[in-house]
Amino acid sequence: MKKIFALLLSLILWANVAKAVPTIDAHVYSFCNATSPCTASITTTHTNDIIIVLLGEYGANAGAPGAISDTSTLSWTTRANTNISVGGSNHLGMKEAWSLAASTLSGDTISGVCAVTVLGCFVEAYAISGINTTTPFDANVGLPYIGTSTAQSSSISDTVTTSNASDFIILSLSTGGGLAGGGPAGTISEPAGFTKLDGDTSQDFGYNNISSIQSSVVFTDSWTGTGSGGGQYPFLKIFFVDALQSAAPINKGILLNSVF
Repeated sequence: MKKIFALLLSLILWANVAKAVPTIDAHVYSFCNATSPCTASITTTHTNDIIIVLLGEYGANAGAPGAISDTSTLSWTTRANTNISVGGSNHLGMKEAWSLAASTLSGDTISGVCAVTVLGCFVEAYAISGINTTTPFDANVGLPYIGTSTAQSSSISDTVTTSNASDFIILSLSTGGGLAGGGPAGTISEPAGFTKLDGDTSQDFGYNNISSIQSSVVFTDSWTGTGSGGGQYPFLKIFFVDALQSAAPINKGILLNSVF
């Protein structure tokens, strides 16, 4: 009698899929002068985007910006909100908030409340895909970094430390309060490696995908004016730097059966 030996081999192969590289799905910037609320409309193409909104205001009655809402009734969480002043008529405030958009957005109108009487009010909104939707932000205790200045100068810097190697760094700059003749003007320059999203002569919004932990790295936004009057450097500057985490990799198992 022949002996039949049966051997069942089950082999599970695990593939570690690389993290998704975060990308900008959509972005919009709206400057509303003395109008409040200030609104901007955004349309996205991906589900599970993280929506970042920056709301800012400048003027004699400006302070910490108010509520953010939208027509898709997302739930907004504040990350940073600060205001500074110099003299009796120069005040500057900026707020960063975020929300998860589980579904795509179609013409979603985002509204931000500024003070009743301001010289300027703006809304910057952008959608980022490929972010960890459970814990979107790098957990480093120093984030977001908030830099402020009330001295007239051509640059402002934040020293940033992150806890993750694969972060999506975002920066937001708002300025105001130049010399006689108007606000600042000229060209705002991003830190090395950053891509500009939106902005004008007073605001700047940009991002950078990084692949290594940042340890006390200095990020500097700078600009060149064109003289006094409409092209001088600003007194008031608020500079936010924040970091979002890439979506976690997905482990996929393959079961192979072999009989001998």
